[in-house]
Amino acid sequence: MDRLIEECLKRLDECVHEVRGAWDSPARSDPEFRDVLDKADTYNNAKQTADNLRELNALTEQMRVRVNAAGETFCKAYAAFLMKRPSLLKPQIRHALGLE
Repeated sequence: MDRLIEECLKRLDECVHEVRGAWDSPARSDPEFRDVLDKADTYNNAKQTADNLRELNALTEQMRVRVNAAGETFCKAYAAFLMKRPSLLKPQIRHALGLE
C-alpha cells in the first residue's frame, strides 16, 4: 500500500480530480468513498487557500504543512479504498505498481 500512497502523492491533483469526478458514479453511495471524497475536498480547500495566499505573497509555513498533511491524509484514504477495489485503479497506476 505504501507504493500506492507514493504514486498518489506524485499524482495528487490528478487523483483528487478523479475522485471528485466520480461523485456521479454509483460509488457515491459507499460510505468509504464519501470519506475519501471529503478528504479530497479538504485537500482542495487547503490548496486553494494556499494558492490564494501565495498570490498575495502571504503563504506561511503553517499553511504549507496543512496542505501537505491534507494531501497525505487523502492519499492514505484513497489508497486504502483502492486496495479494497483494485479494479478501480487507473491503468498507468497499475503499471507503475507492477500490477500488470
